Amino acid sequence: MPSKRKGNWRARGTNAANTPRPPRAQDAPALVDDIADLGDIILVVGIEEKQRQLRVLSHMLGAASKTFAVMFGPVFQEGQGLDVNNPKSIPLPEDDAEAMEVLCRIIHLHNDSVSMTMSAEKVLSIARLVDKYALHRTVYLAATYWLDPTSTTDIKALGQLLVAADLMDHHRGFRNITENMKTIEHALDVA
Repeated sequence: MPSKRKGNWRARGTNAANTPRPPRAQDAPALVDDIADLGDIILVVGIEEKQRQLRVLSHMLGAASKTFAVMFGPVFQEGQGLDVNNPKSIPLPEDDAEAMEVLCRIIHLHNDSVSMTMSAEKVLSIARLVDKYALHRTVYLAATYWLDPTSTTDIKALGQLLVAADLMDHHRGFRNITENMKTIEHALDVA
């Protein structure tokens, strides 16, 4: 891991393109998670103690989702005056902070920091945001792991996974979960 430099970043720090790099996490408030060091927006997700601030790249979000592309385009206020040296805060109080962090990590290609196994409840929270922001194709591979019906025999959890598969338009996951639910139902009928 590279050492963190102290001092004036403009005087010392340049990236490969020989342009100044913006402040990193150590220069920003402690509550901001720098998913993208060169992020031009800070998503302020959730409310109160569950709130998270995620520094991300608007163009990465836009490339992953038509919804974000419109939101951060030139027409809406959120997309105007974006600057890596002064990232704009975008409040998303109605969204689940943990779920949004997972999605932002996938969008920014930080797949190594995303768990491939998680609770059905968490998968459902992510699926709601996938549907809301049209991220179906972006999360398809990760969803293949998350929607594994063999991870549980709890009917409620399988039901949550089934709804999540539907929200994420994950037809294979939906089929596999349905088949697993039928197998469990049949086993209960026999017993």
